[in-house]
Amino acid sequence: MAFTLIRPGTGAGLSMSDEQLGHELAGAQQALFKLRIQAATERNDVPSNSRKLRRRIAQILTVQSERK
Repeated sequence: MAFTLIRPGTGAGLSMSDEQLGHELAGAQQALFKLRIQAATERNDVPSNSRKLRRRIAQILTVQSERK
């Protein structure tokens, strides 16, 4: 599953509906969990993927909190 980061100033996250953001958040959290399992069993091919997913999750949570 590929995730793209929201670039500041583009408003890419703002164009998504609340439902889409929730779905994206759940998918990113699930992917991060799988990467953590891989890292624990030393089968993590690209360690930078977990950093990218954590950043993506933070961006989604930020957009969601701004809407409340």
